[in-house]
Amino acid sequence: MYNLQSDEKSVQLWSLKHLQHEKLGCEMRPKLSSVIRRLEPQASQILLCEHSTVNPIKADIENVLIYNVREASFARSSRNGIMFRLTQSLPKPSPDGEFYDHLSEYSFTEAPERPDSPLIEFDLDKMRNPFDIWWAATAAKPVEMPQVVGNFELYVELWVPESLKNPGGKIKKVFDGIIASMHADLKPSEEAIEILAEKHMVDKREIYDRLSAPPNPLISFDANRRLVKPYRQNVQWHPDDGRCVSGTLIMKQSSVAKCVVSLRSIPSV
Repeated sequence: MYNLQSDEKSVQLWSLKHLQHEKLGCEMRPKLSSVIRRLEPQASQILLCEHSTVNPIKADIENVLIYNVREASFARSSRNGIMFRLTQSLPKPSPDGEFYDHLSEYSFTEAPERPDSPLIEFDLDKMRNPFDIWWAATAAKPVEMPQVVGNFELYVELWVPESLKNPGGKIKKVFDGIIASMHADLKPSEEAIEILAEKHMVDKREIYDRLSAPPNPLISFDANRRLVKPYRQNVQWHPDDGRCVSGTLIMKQSSVAKCVVSLRSIPSV
């Protein structure tokens, strides 16, 4: 049961359950995707994706709002940038006066200013997968700030020579790679390291060192978890991105591809 409303500037989806990845045949997915595709920002605007609920959400909030919808849906609306956030509050009633447990909203907002906080900067060579982002981010210079042990907010400027066709389609791999670079996995999987070394033609010892002792271990990581694990003939990355309850990706143009990143701890409610 759901209620979908939209116009040329915004989309609202009220539902009893949030959109889930495994329910590929869900009726509301194609309808939501279709109306999001019609949204078009002005020059200074980025897409704001916000989910409101008082219920616990086990999925990563960027998956609920972006990845589970279909990343291709955001090609037009996210061309200047995209922001997502979780608001732990009771959703407002739908236009017919009904109350739902979940509300996903998509609208435009002015791009925020760069936060006044320590910044991590690194050049980018490729953006094919989380490894490319992680590898570049773990070559960044160290910054000094307290380690984040709870929820956090991530601000990312992605500087590229040419405009990306779909920034919204890049946000998952970019954020996964950056967040992974801020975790220290003290006992990384040897099998995963073997796979990464062969696939990307880099030194196994260098991978081990960057996994276990990255230059910016700014986000706490459960010692019993593994950051990257073997999966079929490849690997899967498992950063603790469920704690990222607010994220911003701003597109910028530059002759050299690079990332500028700001991390901020969010106090528990």
